[in-house]
Amino acid sequence: MSTKISTSKSEDASNACIIRFEIPELNENRVEAKFGEGDESVKEYINVYREGDEKYNLICLMFQILDLGDTYECWEEAAKAKSLANTMKRALSHGKAKKKWIEITNKRTAWGEANMRGKFSQMLQKLGEEVFGTRAYKKQVDAMEDGKLKLPEDQPLRDSVDRLFAINREIPYLGTKGEKLSVRSLNKIIIKTLPLRAMVEYIKQGGEDLTDEEEILNTIDDVDMCLMLDAQVQRARKSERNNHDEKRHEPKVKEGSSTSTNSTGIKQESSLCKIHDGAHLWKDCPDNKWNKARKEQRKVEAAEKKAGGGDLHSTATVAGKKTPIVRIADPGDLDYTTDEDEE
Repeated sequence: MSTKISTSKSEDASNACIIRFEIPELNENRVEAKFGEGDESVKEYINVYREGDEKYNLICLMFQILDLGDTYECWEEAAKAKSLANTMKRALSHGKAKKKWIEITNKRTAWGEANMRGKFSQMLQKLGEEVFGTRAYKKQVDAMEDGKLKLPEDQPLRDSVDRLFAINREIPYLGTKGEKLSVRSLNKIIIKTLPLRAMVEYIKQGGEDLTDEEEILNTIDDVDMCLMLDAQVQRARKSERNNHDEKRHEPKVKEGSSTSTNSTGIKQESSLCKIHDGAHLWKDCPDNKWNKARKEQRKVEAAEKKAGGGDLHSTATVAGKKTPIVRIADPGDLDYTTDEDEE
């Protein structure tokens, strides 16, 4: 009973996460926004977030807006910062997210303050808390620290761990109290989420004590290589065992023998004829009494003898039997009479 409860809690914790390893498809609808002035203006297309989409898509929209603000330097001028906020509003389809974003932006009166990017990020965090709920950040971090976000099995470890660092940069936008985890804390999460063999190899290579993102990724690369080589060795050993088993079950062919294949494709051993110095197989030798052709010939000869009566004193054999011999029990019983006796 306790196992079922534990499993249920584990699945609930994983499903409660807004941000996961798998990235859902974005909404196909987009809005157009123009940045810059005159001939230097550039059109950008932003994916829409609407009610019913994966909640993670709102996180993606937030990062896209921040990236545009960095690219076109929208933080130093109040007009540009406010225009970026309006672009965000257009990308939010009718629903709770759009309503809350309008409320948040209406409360801001100063758009040209110092550290406008930081202030804009706080506005996005407030939006995240309104849409995802006040406990979204805590649920996400708890699931990560408990190792509930398992690494995907269909991609290299390096890609999965790199994605985990990206998740750490995204979790602050789940709420106003959200913040990135330290590299040391994230490394503990990485160890918990690694498959067993990878975890053992990672710890053996000193990964447990690393506190730098690049060093962690390089060590994961080494672990990936070790596991790949180990898998190749295991496949080679398995192939050798299979070949050994096949050879062990093959019939042994003695010296002076050959193999032939029957109608079922199974190899059979046949000895060469020693009487005629291997001129043919022993089974085909005319002197082999088990030769099928010879047996048929003997049957024919026996039938012919039986039909013709045969010769009592013939030295030929029929069906392998010797010619009968007439024996005289007592020579005295014979009456020899000559012409002289008659006279």
